[in-house]
Amino acid sequence: MNLSKIPDNASGSIIFSGCCWGALPVFQRASKYKKDIPIKAKTPEQSIAIRYLRAGAQAFIGCTGSHYSPLKDPFNYYGKPMHDYFWKYINKGYQPAEALFQAKREYLKNMPFDKKDAFSRAIESKIYYQFTCLGLGW
Repeated sequence: MNLSKIPDNASGSIIFSGCCWGALPVFQRASKYKKDIPIKAKTPEQSIAIRYLRAGAQAFIGCTGSHYSPLKDPFNYYGKPMHDYFWKYINKGYQPAEALFQAKREYLKNMPFDKKDAFSRAIESKIYYQFTCLGLGW
């Protein structure tokens, strides 16, 4: 994704992104945190999420870590169910933060999805925890 593709005016939009680390508003991942190194925030020139929010988006929902997309039929595993559940609740009239909360509840209830091996279950658990809502989610 090229940041120049983000419109100058995204007023009121809701973005749900599967971009790895797309909703991480700082450079340092929590796993790399060291108390003697200051945490540096990303600017709109360095972050998809912050650029959208600057353009007026209501909310940016995304990952704070690696995202895993399904690569084989039937595609109903890893990140896809979270995406589907989120838009289901947006379409029912929920605000973004509450839609994410409801999507996470449904995702957790239905885990594991099509892939049942331990690695896939770990990925789905990670997906459950890593999605966050930035902006005016309510």
